[in-house]
Amino acid sequence: MPIAPATFYDYLVKRGDPPRLSDRAKRDVELKPVVERMFEENLSVYGVRKMWHQMRREGFSITRCTVAYLMKDIGIEGVTYRVRANQSDGA
Repeated sequence: MPIAPATFYDYLVKRGDPPRLSDRAKRDVELKPVVERMFEENLSVYGVRKMWHQMRREGFSITRCTVAYLMKDIGIEGVTYRVRANQSDGA
């Protein structure tokens, strides 16, 4: 891997000792189960915007980009509607 050895070993130490994680990493660990729970409670259709609004309604102080990051990291996304560019009426 093309990374500095010190970076790699720092990663290994933090992975084995969670209290050494950054504040953001600690908060992400706490919020991931919350995001998954809310996603499942809302029939797995909420996207980032609706999930962000729901989290704020439940009292979480969180930014939309953080919700997007967490959802992407977990591997979930809401229902998307795609419109074809070349739709014709008769075909």
